[in-house]
Amino acid sequence: MNLNFQAGGSPLEARGNIIIYGVLIVAGLVIGVFFMLWLWRNIQNKKKEDPKWIETQKNRPTRNSDVRETCQKYNLSAEQGGILLWLCKTFHIPNIYYTIRDFSSIEDCFRQGYKTIKETWQPSRINKFFVLRFDVEKISAMSTPTSSTNSLPVNHKMTLVLENGTTTQCTISESTKDNLSLVISKDFFESGEKPAELSKVAFSFVSPSGLPYVFVTRVTRYQVDSKGQNILIIPQSTNLIAKSQRHYKRLNTNEKCRIASVSVKEKSKNNSKKIFVESEKKVECTLLNISGGGCCINTTLPIKEGQKIFVEIKLNGEDCSAIGKIIKTRKSKTPCTYNLHVQFIQVSVEVQNLIYEKVYGYNQ
Repeated sequence: MNLNFQAGGSPLEARGNIIIYGVLIVAGLVIGVFFMLWLWRNIQNKKKEDPKWIETQKNRPTRNSDVRETCQKYNLSAEQGGILLWLCKTFHIPNIYYTIRDFSSIEDCFRQGYKTIKETWQPSRINKFFVLRFDVEKISAMSTPTSSTNSLPVNHKMTLVLENGTTTQCTISESTKDNLSLVISKDFFESGEKPAELSKVAFSFVSPSGLPYVFVTRVTRYQVDSKGQNILIIPQSTNLIAKSQRHYKRLNTNEKCRIASVSVKEKSKNNSKKIFVESEKKVECTLLNISGGGCCINTTLPIKEGQKIFVEIKLNGEDCSAIGKIIKTRKSKTPCTYNLHVQFIQVSVEVQNLIYEKVYGYNQ
């Protein structure tokens, strides 16, 4: 009797069924894993929306992972991340992922941090410290945008920009639901430069958080208030345009400086850097503002745009210098004087650090 028979089909069909079942089981496991991950992620996202959880996260100490997430979100470099982590650990800054949006809460940490590193860090690393400080300040400013001039406080400064490019400073003396009252100078009030009533005017200002804005409105009227101040009244505005941030923070000043013409020496074969030689004749001028990238100088010399000059200023009690290029020359309000807008093209790291120190008030 022959007992060698195959029940339920051929051996090839049986093997095929096993493969199909295996594929289905694997597919089911994969789907199950993805479902569990999706479910876990939803639970985590809902948890992160819980105010109590957020408050707990804000107040706990900063972890390395918090710094990494912060750097990824705001495009900070790995080197900046290292400095930020050092600040957080040294001064026990709460979760930097949230704290970075409120610069006022960590500003003193940067000030104290600079005192700690000033004598021990290399100048190049100190320079990175100052760049990080400005980037963090910008992040904070962008996290709290200004949507209306109604939010600006009394005594806040604004700049009126005329059609010919000249500017005049204003100060908010009163803010109502509908109007802003701006104090302007007597000279401007009585001059023929002031815009006519109902004409369009442009203003710029820096918000309390540090973000620059511009807006266009109309002149409502001029008047003299009860204190004898000359007032320009304009409507409140919600049409604010945030300007792109400068690469450097500026400090307005009114100090003496000196400038001189420069000549260019031939570059050596092993050095691609141009060598500028300043003239022995130096002219005393007034420094109107300064930043790590340039300055504005008031002088009686109508130097043409594109010219390169030697700039000497006092920093931390020492005479420091840089080579700059004049990118804009404008007539000043003071008769027979000009404002030179200078971009530094050669400035040492040490001098730039001293400028940063002055701009941020860390030299006080």
